[in-house]
Amino acid sequence: MSPDTILVVTPDIAMALAEGKKLQPAKSTKSNLAGCVPLVGEINRLGAEVVGVAIQHLAYNDDIGEIYLYCDSPGGSAIASSQLAERVAAAAKIKPVHVFADGMLASGAVYVASQATTITATRQTFVGSIGTIMVLADSEKLYERLGVRVIPISTGRFKEVGLPGKKVTAEDIDAIRQLVSTTNEMFLADLARGRNLSVSYVRNELATGAVWSAQQAKERGLIDFIRTWDDFTTELQQRMHTDEVELPSNVAGEPYGELMGKAAADRFKQLCGVTHWHEIQRSPAKMQAYRQHPQLAKHAESFHRIYRASYGEELAAKL
Repeated sequence: MSPDTILVVTPDIAMALAEGKKLQPAKSTKSNLAGCVPLVGEINRLGAEVVGVAIQHLAYNDDIGEIYLYCDSPGGSAIASSQLAERVAAAAKIKPVHVFADGMLASGAVYVASQATTITATRQTFVGSIGTIMVLADSEKLYERLGVRVIPISTGRFKEVGLPGKKVTAEDIDAIRQLVSTTNEMFLADLARGRNLSVSYVRNELATGAVWSAQQAKERGLIDFIRTWDDFTTELQQRMHTDEVELPSNVAGEPYGELMGKAAADRFKQLCGVTHWHEIQRSPAKMQAYRQHPQLAKHAESFHRIYRASYGEELAAKL
């Protein structure tokens, strides 16, 4: 089944889908659509939830024939990446999910993309950084110089691991190392299954933390095709018999338009000259910020809605 039109699912559309609203593309009169979801920037819990909601709704929407995930990401949270990878894997069992990587496809983003039907990248894209990392900071001596003595009162020895001002012991390091190893093994197993590679090959040859060019990544089985965006969209246009293909990026030329999640909310507050979200309504700079940065405003509002739903009105007001 070939799509007739690509519908770009931005965070605000994803939120509308989550609220149960129907997709109503403005230009298409046909029912066979392709949904395109951007995954841009660091993968965090809230951002991954927005992308995951969009993918889930596209997967179960009968009007959508195929899903495209536009990726330019260095990875991020192991938990968020794993959960988003599960959403992609589930969607790929229902209909084709195609990844187009442009710029960076690394770490958790590779995890997510590996569960798709195919992965295409531009030749300039960097691919890799496969592995898991967690950092412990031993700040005991710093606290001592500041004259601060940390006295943990906990119900278990390992509740104190990573506590600021507390010495990091060899036992602490072993505990965290086991956690990192367990998380990494899940990453490698899912990556191997998604890319049809052996776990031993992934562990020994790919999970080194190295970053490769698109050509090197293709040779290693991490991606399927190398294309420019123009070539990629031309192929889609030929399949769809239409010229209606648009890059799933933010508004071209808009300053800060690429920001999403908390970064978007923080920047929008700064433009409005306020510290907390609830102060925006009284800001004299509000209307100018909305006019000059409409995409940033949408991303900031999407983040605030999700934050409010997750943590409540009181905490959201103080965001």
